[in-house]
Amino acid sequence: FDVNSIDKKVQNKIKLQKCWAHVRRRYADIVKNLPASKKKESLAYQVLDEISKLFELEKKFRKEKLTPKEIAMNRQKDMAKIKDKIFDLVFNSNPHPTSKLSDAINYTKDCWDDLFTFFENGHIEMTNNTAERAVKSFVVQRKIFQTS
Repeated sequence: FDVNSIDKKVQNKIKLQKCWAHVRRRYADIVKNLPASKKKESLAYQVLDEISKLFELEKKFRKEKLTPKEIAMNRQKDMAKIKDKIFDLVFNSNPHPTSKLSDAINYTKDCWDDLFTFFENGHIEMTNNTAERAVKSFVVQRKIFQTS
C-alpha cells in the first residue's frame, strides 16, 4: 500500500489512533513489579489508574449499546477530565532518565496527539486489539511456514 497514491485532500483527513493497550501495558508492567507497599503511591500506579477509568467508561458505553455518535459525545463529556489528569501526571513528571517509568512516560508523550482520535468518532476503538486478533492466525501460519 503506497500512502503517496492517496489524494492529498484525503491524506489530510486521515488521523491515527494509537493503541491505549500498548500504553497501559507499559505502566502495568512497572506496577506489577513494585512492592505492595509502594504501588499506590507510585506515579505508574496513578497513571494506570486513570487509564483504567478510560477503559471502564468505554466498556460502559459499549455495554449500553450507544450509537457511534452517542459514544463520541459521551467520550468527550465523560473522559475529558481523565485526559487532563493523565496529561498532568505524564507531562509534569520527571522520572529518572534510565528508568522503565521514564520509558513509559516518553512513549506516552511521543504518541499523545494520536491517543485521543477516538474521542471524535464513535466507530474508532481505543486499542488495536481487534485488528491484532484478526491477523494473529496469519502471523502464526507465517512463522510455521518459515520454520518448515
